[in-house]
Amino acid sequence: MGNEQELKSDFWDALDDSPFMMLGLKGSGMTRPMTAQVDDQKDIYFFASKSEELVKDLGTSGDAIAAYASKGHDFFASVKGRLEVSNDRAKIDELWNPMVATWYKDGKEDPDLVLLRLADPTADVWKSDGTSLLKTVWLKLTGGDPGEQLDNDNRAEVAL
Repeated sequence: MGNEQELKSDFWDALDDSPFMMLGLKGSGMTRPMTAQVDDQKDIYFFASKSEELVKDLGTSGDAIAAYASKGHDFFASVKGRLEVSNDRAKIDELWNPMVATWYKDGKEDPDLVLLRLADPTADVWKSDGTSLLKTVWLKLTGGDPGEQLDNDNRAEVAL
């Protein structure tokens, strides 16, 4: 369990360092790059446009999938949850920043603006460190199962 907590913490650190994810809806077969906005409660939000397919398709399925790779390619996650439209003006004000503002000509009052919340997220997370290759070779040479051992050390399914 300690390893799961460490990997969960590593996920939040990595996402803070590089907040870009490939986000889509389950069954659509398509994902698109989005910038995750994380609040103090560790809730994940995305600013989007009502006119884009991702938002239009929410009526069909809100089951979201997202892929994440850290900036250094040493941390990866496959995230699942449910995308919900949030009309929380206070949350929009809290998360709004100059980078988001560049996408909406009327700012926070843009009629196309929508804030999406990723509800009940879970993630399958993987951490890679510089010693993984050496561990793999050592385990293989000593008769161990490198895949199983490395998964036990560097992978967990966590509720975010």
